[in-house]
Amino acid sequence: MSLEFLVENMSEEGFTKIDDALDIYTNERGEHYMFVTKKVPLPTELLNDEERWTFEGQKHFKIVLSLRLDASHCIVYNSVAKIYSYESTKILTGCGFNIHAPFRLDSHCHYLQECAFNDYILRHTAEAIGENLIYRLKSLDIREIYKIVYFEKRDVGILKYFYSYLADALQDRGIFYAYGPGKYMCPGEVLIACDEDLQLFGETLYEDKKLLISVEQKYEKWLIENFHMQRLRVADVLENIESIVQCDLFDDKLLGRVYSYLLANADLESEALHQKKILPVFDQDQILFVSGFEEDVYYLYDAQEAFSFAPNLKEKIDTLHEIVTFPDTFNRYEELGIKEYNQRNILQKLKKISQSTEDRTLKTEISKAILNQRKIDAENWNIVQ
Repeated sequence: MSLEFLVENMSEEGFTKIDDALDIYTNERGEHYMFVTKKVPLPTELLNDEERWTFEGQKHFKIVLSLRLDASHCIVYNSVAKIYSYESTKILTGCGFNIHAPFRLDSHCHYLQECAFNDYILRHTAEAIGENLIYRLKSLDIREIYKIVYFEKRDVGILKYFYSYLADALQDRGIFYAYGPGKYMCPGEVLIACDEDLQLFGETLYEDKKLLISVEQKYEKWLIENFHMQRLRVADVLENIESIVQCDLFDDKLLGRVYSYLLANADLESEALHQKKILPVFDQDQILFVSGFEEDVYYLYDAQEAFSFAPNLKEKIDTLHEIVTFPDTFNRYEELGIKEYNQRNILQKLKKISQSTEDRTLKTEISKAILNQRKIDAENWNIVQ
């Protein structure tokens, strides 16, 4: 059932509209529902002019949120919100978000403040998705699953938190990401594929970026029968892994340098790596390496495990300080915050590598890189201030 259809038929479903400006409905149990279908920036000058706003009270709401006008799905979460009004405009505030309706695009379209999701909303939204996802697997096209939430690419800092919560919420419910980068990518269309062992894989396409997901084997037969999903060998899917790490995890140029360096310095055709098809990918806490065995399954290794069977990779990684080179100016404090968050993860990876190696030259290079980055951080902070 689409959100548009639901809104248009609220009266038949036992709902009564109680606020035309914000499209707020109530049901026989006295629960309040509000429908939001588009995300745009909220003018800060409106909110800052507090003296002109009239407080109309506080209510409990069930926010029905869809960030796509053509969405056939929605997120529902509880909220306690305060309502303010000024002339013909109303604003709903609470739980880290602000919703207002200064214009009437249609009967159910309102505005949601850009980048307004806080930690509380992200966590509970992800939990709600997890609770509802198994039902969706049984009732909706699998391609709808990873179109639940859409963020602009610039919201990468928010994406990190959201997908971390989402991955945790889904892990015990039969749906899980194959590996780390999925936590940071914007979801899009999903194509399901199976290997020879009937392990189910999905390939998520977002512009020119790719993401592999994995679904438990017990859903494989149902998906194949109901949605005519194409069978593919993992070897065919693995050919596209290179493009995964080109996404905007932290910074396009930065990530490109990391990937190019690792790939160029790891002899992927060597005897040690030929059977394992080692390719580097990046997780929240460490650099990972994905490996395909016999072309039908693959496993993950952290850096230390990869070094154990790929010593040349360890030997060639002595210029890792290049990966912590960031732009030396920032236009907004928000950008600096995002850069600091991503950079901190990278520095942690470097520290782990330094702790796990006995190569004194590598330790020295990493120490220099960390000190150099701290100097850059201090300079950037002064620029922003």
